[in-house]
Amino acid sequence: MSPLDLLGKDIRSRLVTEFLELRGITTIDLDVIEDRAFIAAEDQGVSITAGPQYRIDTLHFYAKGVQGSQGYVGELPLNVHFGQKQDEMSGLPGKPSKTGGGRLSPRGEMIPKWERFDFDTFSVHLQFSVPEDALELVTVMDREIVPG
Repeated sequence: MSPLDLLGKDIRSRLVTEFLELRGITTIDLDVIEDRAFIAAEDQGVSITAGPQYRIDTLHFYAKGVQGSQGYVGELPLNVHFGQKQDEMSGLPGKPSKTGGGRLSPRGEMIPKWERFDFDTFSVHLQFSVPEDALELVTVMDREIVPG
């Protein structure tokens, strides 16, 4: 099952549990804050967010070491893999819809480079580490919540 199969599904569903269990995640805690629901398994490299009606709208997949993660194990969208250098990415569907980062923040810290690929029903956001420029975070979002 692809991570993309989870978008729009009920975060409380058996499908979500099976997806996580297949990746070795057996402790699954669902938190609800106002109209948002969360499954946070960052130590295993995954977090899932759902909006009203418990429909999944965002998935985050972390490389080993990102936010203390052991790293997500499983298929990533767009056939990318963690550690892949930004300039080595081939086979991506055209040019990114948006890019950013690669500059200093007001606090003097380097903002990681990122690229976003927009599709009809979802977007994939790729973030690259500083200074290695290697893929460290993949975010999948329902198009309805993608920022301008």
